[in-house]
Amino acid sequence: MADLPPYQFMALSSSMAPLEAGSALAMLADFNSRTGDDDRPLTDASETIHRLLMADKVIAPGGLRVHETRTHATVQPGCCCGLEDWREWLDVADEETLWLGHDPSPRA
Repeated sequence: MADLPPYQFMALSSSMAPLEAGSALAMLADFNSRTGDDDRPLTDASETIHRLLMADKVIAPGGLRVHETRTHATVQPGCCCGLEDWREWLDVADEETLWLGHDPSPRA
């Protein structure tokens, strides 16, 4: 895995190094391998990957960070505003309010 600082966002792109891509996949596998009530990750690697591939919805911690290059305004994702909800950004074009996480209730 890549040597990345803990609790930081990782930019996903086609220019990621192989170790960075592996780290992103490991995070997805770990985050989506929770078994339910006891919230412990699965320990069998093949079962973990199988569940990830079979999932209807893969959840990724983090979110979309938007940066406007003309004004340099940046919108950071808040807690509970994961990548699985990226389609909600499409509603902004229709002047809908975008929820970006919990208190202090950031919105766009």
